[in-house]
Amino acid sequence: MALDIDDRIMVTNSRVYLLESEKALIELDTGCVWSKVMTDDLPVGIIFIGPSRVAVDAFTETPDGVVGHTVDTTLNGLQLFLGDSSVLTAVSRDATSNDVQGVGFDSTKSLIEAAQSLIGDMHANKFQKSHTDGSILVGQDQSEKRMVLVVGSGKLVLVYDDATTVLSKGRLVTLNHGGIHIVGSEQRHHRHSHHTRCLPPEDLRRAPFHWNDWLL
Repeated sequence: MALDIDDRIMVTNSRVYLLESEKALIELDTGCVWSKVMTDDLPVGIIFIGPSRVAVDAFTETPDGVVGHTVDTTLNGLQLFLGDSSVLTAVSRDATSNDVQGVGFDSTKSLIEAAQSLIGDMHANKFQKSHTDGSILVGQDQSEKRMVLVVGSGKLVLVYDDATTVLSKGRLVTLNHGGIHIVGSEQRHHRHSHHTRCLPPEDLRRAPFHWNDWLL
């Protein structure tokens, strides 16, 4: 999927929720500068920079209580969002040079070049939007920790702070340096059987599941 940046640079004039779902929220505040991301002359998302935050509830309920964690952090630098951004139209205007300089760029040209470079990095890492019913955020927080957030219908994937969390159909999988932690039903035909276990890294190849099963 070839991505390009639209030449028209916009800025928000009020607070708006770019994404608002049961498990995740992306908030853009007043003064957030953005531009459409295009493919084949169709908008598929935006790049943005400025006052913004993301909140994620990556947890699930089990018979033993709630298991998982939450993230609520300020975003910093250029962010790439793939998904529906039509909500921004009513709360935005054309950005001025002062708006662009206010987020750290000396011109719209330098902003677009930086955005194209970010997209180029995504292509170099073979990152692409592989579904049409959800949203993807790729960026970093105020501490420059990289973040990838994927939100779909009943699905959530969060790559952040040296951990990968997958939440799908009541099953929670967390991959970090300690191995894989799994909470939820063991097999599709044992939907009501809840388990919690941890697999060390050396056991990953013998794990009795495929990653695609947790995202379907």
